[in-house]
Amino acid sequence: MTSSLLAGLLGARSIAAAGDAAGTAAFAGFAFFFIAIWVLSIAGLVFWIVKLVEVCKIPEAQFRIAGSEKTSWILVVALAQAIGALIWHFSGRRKAVLAAAAQLGMAPPGWYPDPFAPGYRWWDGRQWGQPAPGQPAPGTPTSPK
Repeated sequence: MTSSLLAGLLGARSIAAAGDAAGTAAFAGFAFFFIAIWVLSIAGLVFWIVKLVEVCKIPEAQFRIAGSEKTSWILVVALAQAIGALIWHFSGRRKAVLAAAAQLGMAPPGWYPDPFAPGYRWWDGRQWGQPAPGQPAPGTPTSPK
């Protein structure tokens, strides 16, 4: 009788130990899941803020050149949060708006008043040319000789 009682107690302890191990594993799994969700939430928040700042920093004229509205994109990113940031990041509009920076603020090639000295100087669309004597009248779109 003593041996059966001892066997029963040992069996109960092994069952309790197995239950404790399962509980510990379940807690570890839950903790890992909770930490993973928390890290993803923080990463999504940072991504959202970065994209919101990106949209806000782009000049409105750049959006107009690309055929889009800055206010609309600010609202999409701000109100849809991480989903809106993903839409902005992966949309073709973002690429078009960023590419429009090359067209922003560039005057067409021609003779313009020299910003450095009296007279006129040739602007090739990217940089100023050398000053030349006997420049043509303003607005003449001929190339320098």
